[in-house]
Amino acid sequence: MPKGGIIAAFRTMPAEKTLAEFNELYAEMSDIVAAMPGYLGHKVFKADDGELVVVAEWSDREAFLAWDHHPDHLQAKELGKATLLDTYDVAVGEVFEHHRKP
Repeated sequence: MPKGGIIAAFRTMPAEKTLAEFNELYAEMSDIVAAMPGYLGHKVFKADDGELVVVAEWSDREAFLAWDHHPDHLQAKELGKATLLDTYDVAVGEVFEHHRKP
């Protein structure tokens, strides 16, 4: 990712009773964001305690904000807060240093 990009870390514990609905909505959102300009990708990690961590990257702030304000994403966030997630924590920041090998 070029210097100056955006990285977001989304930590969550989906509610067990709504896990199927969460997974379906996650797949829908993944398809939408993948088609957006400036979206560079994401990876999902699962901790031993069941917490999911999504690390996502965008080329710049405008690309991230386009996703953050996308109507379908706004609706998904509200549904997540209301019923799908037991916990969540989102951190978004600008990349000011980046190293890579090779």
